[in-house]
Amino acid sequence: MFFEEKKDDGSLTLYCFNPAVTLLTFIVETSFAIYALIRYRRSLFCNISVALLLLLAWFQIGEYVLCTQHVDLMMWSQIAFASITFLPVLAAHLVTIATGRRALVPLGYVIAAAFIYVIIFIPPVSITTSCTGRFVIFDAASPFIFPYIVFYLGYIILGASRLGHALLKRYGDRETSYWLLAGYASFVVPTIIVYAFFESSRVGFSSILCGFAIFFAFIIGMKILPHHEKEKKLKLKLKLPIG
Repeated sequence: MFFEEKKDDGSLTLYCFNPAVTLLTFIVETSFAIYALIRYRRSLFCNISVALLLLLAWFQIGEYVLCTQHVDLMMWSQIAFASITFLPVLAAHLVTIATGRRALVPLGYVIAAAFIYVIIFIPPVSITTSCTGRFVIFDAASPFIFPYIVFYLGYIILGASRLGHALLKRYGDRETSYWLLAGYASFVVPTIIVYAFFESSRVGFSSILCGFAIFFAFIIGMKILPHHEKEKKLKLKLKLPIG
């Protein structure tokens, strides 16, 4: 996912944005979403997973267009930024289904919808985009960005902590919970490492976080959805309630 360049002074520059990589990420995430729709029976869990994959993919294509095409930068910045706003709530919704315990999902959808309304319809937010060659920087007015970050990181922490609690206390679907927690770790841990050791990367937090989320896409497509489908068929055979 990332390219490195070692300079003459020994410093290391991390290049985590590249048009080809971004386009490839879009193709991979979209392919998983299409495969899920074709391969698995329709269920709430599957539909949420597909929505999450498609929104991740849309963010990637938004980055690609912004940095390779002569387009309306404001419009595509709004599209890209809005596309990732529902992601932490969708992930929390999957956690709710897997664990059987609520994770403030309805409230999260309302808050995300409010943020999207502000992003699209209130000009003072003034989302700006710049392509650095290493990542894409999304910036917005301070009164908007602080509560947005609190909401975004808050729901990531909420989902991960709920999964950890479910695994420790042994409730819910343990295998799905395990893989969902692995999915969270797959993009959160690398992002934290990059954020800690590459100071110049901190302005591209959104781009880096969603870049690493391709690992989550692989886990959803190759581990979580196949297991959920297997459990669903078993419940149908035993005529048990399906989550």
